[in-house]
Amino acid sequence: MRGVGFLLSTQAKKALIGYNPISSRIISARFDAAPFKISVIHVYAPTSSSSEEDIDAFYNDIEEALTKTDKKDILILTGDWNAKIGNDNTDWKSVMGKYGYGDRNEPGERLLEFAIVHDLYVCNTKFQHKPNRKWTWASPDGIHKNMIDLILIQHRWKTSVTDCRTFQSADISSDHSLVLCNINLKLKKPHNKPQKCCRVDVNRLRDEEIKQSYSAALTKQMKEIEPTCSLEEHAKKIEQAIKITVEATVPAKRTAKKPWISEETLKLADEKRRLKQLRNVSLEYTQQYKGLCRKVKRSARQDKGHWIQDQCEQAEKGVNIENTREAYGLTKMLRKEFLRRLNVIRNQEGTVLKTNDDIKRRWTQYCSSLYKDPGGGDGMVKELEDIGPPGNEDPQDILYSEVQAAINSLKRNKSSGSDGVTAEMLQAGGEPLSRQIHKLCNKAWHEGTIPEEWGKSILVPIPKKGDLNFQKAFDTIKHKIIWAMLKSYGVDTTMVTLLQKIYEKSQSAVRIGKDNGEWFRTDVGTRQGDPLSPLLFIAYLERVMDQIRR
Repeated sequence: MRGVGFLLSTQAKKALIGYNPISSRIISARFDAAPFKISVIHVYAPTSSSSEEDIDAFYNDIEEALTKTDKKDILILTGDWNAKIGNDNTDWKSVMGKYGYGDRNEPGERLLEFAIVHDLYVCNTKFQHKPNRKWTWASPDGIHKNMIDLILIQHRWKTSVTDCRTFQSADISSDHSLVLCNINLKLKKPHNKPQKCCRVDVNRLRDEEIKQSYSAALTKQMKEIEPTCSLEEHAKKIEQAIKITVEATVPAKRTAKKPWISEETLKLADEKRRLKQLRNVSLEYTQQYKGLCRKVKRSARQDKGHWIQDQCEQAEKGVNIENTREAYGLTKMLRKEFLRRLNVIRNQEGTVLKTNDDIKRRWTQYCSSLYKDPGGGDGMVKELEDIGPPGNEDPQDILYSEVQAAINSLKRNKSSGSDGVTAEMLQAGGEPLSRQIHKLCNKAWHEGTIPEEWGKSILVPIPKKGDLNFQKAFDTIKHKIIWAMLKSYGVDTTMVTLLQKIYEKSQSAVRIGKDNGEWFRTDVGTRQGDPLSPLLFIAYLERVMDQIRR
């Protein structure tokens, strides 16, 4: 069993440009930094007992990874090299300092030769430290100790390294020790930050006190909206008022995970950490340490078992009191399986894309091609126009009761649109908010257009099984056929015109993680998530069946 990976801090994650899992022994990552970008290659080398073929293949893979690295990048190589480079730097001063550890073996010599070829420097040997801050691996009996976990950096950047040492006190339950290298570099923050959504707990709006506070504050905001403002300005003011009010009156959503490790297990872990420093003093301490390692693992398993049992009881309780949503959520969490991430995809040539920007661009390219009108359909449009009765040119105002009913019929616990406004926020707003939305709807109705935000939709790629051909048909109806079809049924002309404007303003963006790709037009298909879309599709199918019956 082997594998390599990166564990990133929040800052490093934000600076991550992309990563590439080269093999089970090698992985690379690239970070945005100043003055240059940073490329890190992490490795797990074959042991000295491995065959020459395996060792050659390992170094060939690294060579190939280096050829794909930007020459301007700051290059850092880290990992378990399974190579002892020793402390004698007489013939190797360009690649290592005089503060190494132990003796050199054949893999160590090969590593130093590799470092010379690529102008690398072993950071572990640069600084004078105590022996226990140099060695990185110890045998189970504590007799044999070696420095085999090494950090290499390009020679011209070695002055940026301010320290490199081992921390034996770090309890990682391994025969290897933690190696820390301080490098004076600055990671960059992303220029295009993802748009933050309202991270409030909208379910708290069920609390009558919070709901009244939200409604009262929103009422004041609604009174400040001028009735003479434009359609776009009116919609924007309502959206901003809802966001400002909900963030000020509704508590933030808790994201912290419930800890399941007991106090007893934590105490055992502390004792294990203490004995780790003494395990090589005597055989008795060694046996105590090994026994404590087993105890910690056993206690942690028991803690998790008790926690799972508690979650099951809560799920059962939720079913009994008809709180099926909570019960389903707990059940889903307990039986959750690994889901393959969607951020590793290939371009049209079959090459795996590594950077977030390239991945978002590819998804945008793919989805925009799906919603591009290939042309045609003029014959069917002409036929539909010929059979259509004249439409009504005198539209009635939208009633307040219709707007109120539409708001109340919205389903809760659903994702918001790109504006971040949810059904719960609209329903808890009370009559003043409903009145403003009513005015806005009538303004859009009579002007024959909609606010720009109403035409936007977010697409989230979800892996699915089975045949998707019917879904593809749903997404590829030509818009001009929809309008001709509606007119053929005698639908109000104003309604058809407004629908045309809605679809003309339709834009979509693909969401990968927390980032959205570029917006693109959707020229075919019905709008995703629109309650009118199924009705339009059914009406379209009915006309198709009419043509077949004829």
